[in-house]
Formats: sequence, C-alpha cells, structure tokens
Amino acid sequence: ANNKASSDFSLTSDQASLLIISGLLADNMMGAPLNRWINLLQVLADQGATIPDLDQLRIQANPTPERSLSLIRAAHDLVPQMTKSLNQAANDSGFLEKTGAKLGQLVRLREIGSGADGNELVLRSFESALAIQDLNEAVRAASRWAGPDLPSLKSWIGLAQRRQNLNRVVSALVADRLAGALSVQ
Repeated sequence: ANNKASSDFSLTSDQASLLIISGLLADNMMGAPLNRWINLLQVLADQGATIPDLDQLRIQANPTPERSLSLIRAAHDLVPQMTKSLNQAANDSGFLEKTGAKLGQLVRLREIGSGADGNELVLRSFESALAIQDLNEAVRAASRWAGPDLPSLKSWIGLAQRRQNLNRVVSALVADRLAGALSVQ
C-alpha cells in the first residue's frame, strides 16, 4: 500500500515543470524573488529536461526588478520634471520667453492634440501610457525623450527595461513549457 500511495504522488518532468512555471509566473507578477523556482528548474535541467534560457532567467531575476505597477507609480513622479523641462527658457532668451516659460512651469502649459510634437508628444504619450498602466508603451515613449537630460528619467527607463526583460524571459519559458506539455499528450 505504501508503494502505491507514494507512486500516486509522483510527477512527470512535464507536470513538475508546469507546477514550477505556475509558481514562477505568479511570483514574477507579484515582484517576488524567483530564486526558489529557478533552483527547481535547475533540478529539472540536471535530470535531463531541456529548460530554454535558464541562464538568462537567472541573470534577469537577480536582483529582482521592481514590479510593473511600482514602476508605473514611480513614473507619475517624473511627469512634473518632464513638464518643467519642456518650459525652460535659455539664459539669453528675452523677457517674454522667460516669463512664458515660468508661467508654463506653474500652470503646466503645453501643446496638446495634433499640434504637439517633439518632447511634448513624448510626454503626452508617456502620460497616456501611465493612465492605462501600460509599462511597455510608457518605456517606448520615455525612450524617445530628446530634451534636456533628466537623470531620474534615464534611471527609471533602465529599471523598467530590466522588468521588461525579465517578463519576456518568463513568458518565453512559460510558453515553451506549455507547448512541451501539450505536445506530449
């Protein structure tokens, strides 16, 4: 009876990998560390299972990047900095240009609609992506910023791209494991 009971709990490599990637996917979405899942995938690989991009997953997951939602929240703090930089006048500008720039910083004046271009268009796209919590589009928009150097924006882009890279590796692994499990049946 003990042999029968213990065999009822055995898992095939595909079943185990499905359980592992379920936990990996859930923890990745929560922004939790992925080391325990990576270690379990390594055990499967050591037993002969092919786990694509396991080394890449290990690299991208350490240290664990910020969660997408945390990055979106942090990006909202960048909008005032970006707006301020849109409304700056050069030192040799005239009185009206300097006054207009200061007023623009106070009341956030900027071109909207089809008249927006350059950094104004980038900022509008960035804000639109943040409003719908689309990290990929926010990164795409922020990467087009061509204005005054904003170190905080560059830092945010780097953090967001790390999250994107990890999400891409996890998604590819999940798709591979699901395809492998489904093709066995």
